[in-house]
Amino acid sequence: MLDSLDRHSRDSTLFQFTTKRLRDFIDPKHLLIQIDEQFDFQKLVEPLEDYYCRDNGRPAIHPEVLVRALLISSLYNVTSFRRLCSAISENLAFRWFCFLNIDDKVFDHSTISYFIERVGNEGFGEIFQRFNEELLRLGLLSRQMYADSSLVRANVSGRNLSRSGMSVEEFKEKAVEENGLFVLRERQVDKDGVISERVRHFQNSKGRMPLNKVDTDARWSTNKRNKRPNLHYKENIIVEGSGFILARRATHGSEGDWKPVIDMLGQLPIKPESLAADTGYSAGPLRKHLEEVGITAYIPIHPNQKNSVVAQRGFTYHGDHLVCPEGKVLRRRAFHSRDRSYQYVAHQKDCQKCPVRTECLPPKQKRRFVALTMYQPVYLRAKERNESEAYKQEMASRRSTVEGVFASQDRLGWERCKLRGLWKVDCEGYISALAHNFSKAVRKLGGMGPPGPAVISERAAMASG
Repeated sequence: MLDSLDRHSRDSTLFQFTTKRLRDFIDPKHLLIQIDEQFDFQKLVEPLEDYYCRDNGRPAIHPEVLVRALLISSLYNVTSFRRLCSAISENLAFRWFCFLNIDDKVFDHSTISYFIERVGNEGFGEIFQRFNEELLRLGLLSRQMYADSSLVRANVSGRNLSRSGMSVEEFKEKAVEENGLFVLRERQVDKDGVISERVRHFQNSKGRMPLNKVDTDARWSTNKRNKRPNLHYKENIIVEGSGFILARRATHGSEGDWKPVIDMLGQLPIKPESLAADTGYSAGPLRKHLEEVGITAYIPIHPNQKNSVVAQRGFTYHGDHLVCPEGKVLRRRAFHSRDRSYQYVAHQKDCQKCPVRTECLPPKQKRRFVALTMYQPVYLRAKERNESEAYKQEMASRRSTVEGVFASQDRLGWERCKLRGLWKVDCEGYISALAHNFSKAVRKLGGMGPPGPAVISERAAMASG
């Protein structure tokens, strides 16, 4: 059951015969005071009240207090919930921000853990979206956006994990695939004759990438080709031109960069005019989706797309047919759904009469077959767009903006997880993104309080138009 939060007690006098308040001992320019003055937490956390039962159990710590505590943990990079509770107990600014008087007892660290389990990533996602809608109302957002991802070190060790010790064929025969992992169950007999079962999880089908049983969601990956891989999660973000994080998602460290982006676009409080990203986002399905929803994509062409047969051998693409360098037509025939490609076929008589047939035709083939991805027209349009000055400007802006955001999150402690399990790590990601956006918004607003209606209207008109 939720008690109403007393919003006046923290600004009452400390003792009976003094006019001093707890806030009088805090610097007026303190970041937490500026955040409290400029944003309405009560409105932000309204959705969380639905996660509580109103007529059963003991009175609960108000969710707004716990959200404020988690915001402190990220803003000041407090490494554990035990240390967070201790810091709130000792720091006057932290106490005031969490609505605790000088003699109030701080809640136990386990309360925060239960709160995260109760609310989950859906609850934190609602707070995140509400805050971004407030940023939009204040006119702080632009329509130029950038996507990127970064690895976050998992809170488990990759040491002392052994391979299966089997050949690849033997492992494939004995391992069972479950939820994308390969599980090996082995019977063990100890010296007393007691039989037990040992369960090990592996990331690949060869039995060479063992996972830590404490957190099997953490996957082997690395940022650099020559750097030793480790157990990671991946933080995927979409940021706008000023550096506010508008959409995010934590995924397995081994997942492709572009895959979460289509769903993340649905989180955005404002429709982008453009989206810039690196080569990891050059996949055809993403490019096609961006075209369909009217978002200009500034994404480099992947080497595999540059090295297609059309680019290498001088074939000319005409949609339903290709024209070879000798002027012969290859008609579009079968569609292969597995690799999403069309097969183009030449006439046998054209190939047999061709003067370059020995160089063009593979052995034992009497006519030329060409497989071409269904996304070829999207790649051709992207190639033309990437030669523009706008592409160069957006790619330069993307690098500076995204690198600044990830540097900020590293300072907030979001380079290593505190929690374990994908959905809990996703909660951490929302808290870190909120902390980043709060601190950036305070700097944008100049620490002078919310802008007036005229300024808000002007900024909103600029953002929409």
